[in-house]
Amino acid sequence: MGKTSEGVTLGKLITDSKFKKILNSVMPGGNNWHKNNKDCFATCPNYKKTCCSGPDKTLCTDHWAESKANFKNLSVLCHVMDNFDYYDCGDLNGSLRRKTIDQLRAFVHELLDSWSPSNQMRPEGAMKLVTHIRYERNQTLIKAKKDGAGDKPQCEICRVYLTDRYGDIAAGFIECHHKTPLYKDKKQHSSTIGDLILVCPNCHRMLHRLITNEGLSGEKAIKTLKKRLVNA
Repeated sequence: MGKTSEGVTLGKLITDSKFKKILNSVMPGGNNWHKNNKDCFATCPNYKKTCCSGPDKTLCTDHWAESKANFKNLSVLCHVMDNFDYYDCGDLNGSLRRKTIDQLRAFVHELLDSWSPSNQMRPEGAMKLVTHIRYERNQTLIKAKKDGAGDKPQCEICRVYLTDRYGDIAAGFIECHHKTPLYKDKKQHSSTIGDLILVCPNCHRMLHRLITNEGLSGEKAIKTLKKRLVNA
């Protein structure tokens, strides 16, 4: 389930006392870390983003727990734990240097996955007034084409029967594709049933992507997609 990071700190996510002890030791810039090691800060792009010049200014310090819980900061924790031997100060006792370190590494990676941008919750559902121009299709012609296929229409590209895949819910369901896109002509003209083909939703979208993204004509897009499916 996605999460939002407003008001949440790393310290609120990582509460285990052993985990905190490890991070207090290995986080670059902490009092226990290699005080004479300047190379890390000089070469690390994450440090510049999260400490001093960054918005957080607390991650690579003893105050890492006060940093915001977000994908960027969790990425730094994962980087440190994945390179634990480099950041290790040698001040952790034997019990922490074995099982618990591996557990912490796995835990921060789980946090990173759950807080990744693709899993973040975003507000949806706001109403928006949209004005656009649409080229009108002849719905009578489209209905006649669909009706001619009956209750079990077949996609003329991939040859699938939607009822075979989805059952009775797909009875009579099919989409209609015009071999010549109206926006190509940009003027009113006459069409016949022969100018239409029946396609499943997936093939319909792919036809329009071929026309839009690859600049193919309507007829060429149909032939190209059929060929690709045959060779798949």
